[in-house]
Amino acid sequence: MAPTPDDDCIGYARECVRLAGLAKDPELRDQLLNMAREWMATAMHEAKSPNPKSWPAQPASIGVPIPPER
Repeated sequence: MAPTPDDDCIGYARECVRLAGLAKDPELRDQLLNMAREWMATAMHEAKSPNPKSWPAQPASIGVPIPPER
């Protein structure tokens, strides 16, 4: 079964939290945690909405997100 948009969003949120745990710079850590919150909010919205809308920006500036472990 293919991942749903909300599964993808949750995976991106987890990756942001993981990277935040590795970040030594407090500002970067805060930015990553804020991105994780946005991804989770989007996941909750997508789960309620039959038609996905726009997603928050992926953390491309810090590298390509690693897919969540399944």
